[in-house]
Amino acid sequence: MRRLGAILCLALTLCVALPERAAADSIDRTWLVGDEPAGIVIDPTDGRVYVANSKISPADGASIYVVDPSRAAGSPGEVTRLVTSGAPAILALDPIHRRLYSSNQDRTLQVFDLTTMGLEATLPVGGLGRCR
Repeated sequence: MRRLGAILCLALTLCVALPERAAADSIDRTWLVGDEPAGIVIDPTDGRVYVANSKISPADGASIYVVDPSRAAGSPGEVTRLVTSGAPAILALDPIHRRLYSSNQDRTLQVFDLTTMGLEATLPVGGLGRCR
């Protein structure tokens, strides 16, 4: 019984003495990523978040928003965009080869190089377009 009491006392002491929970347990900020976010993928190597915006904006066109949570709030580069040929819906990320794949509603698959953030290829593969 003494051992159980000592364990409970230690647990209570640690709960009081240790600092707050890690920031991952709370929301510290939000980012604007378009009107209709559809797909999301997180790069395990650098923590960037890629969000497919399924609504095509007349001003900006179709895009994937890139959020870099390591940058200070409101700093340049905190949220950037990758322009796509059609509204993106499904994203896949290859962290080893540093590639992002976007299945677009214009029946294309686009491949982006995550090192340069440049478009590598646009492939006509069917995408998520309407059935005919």
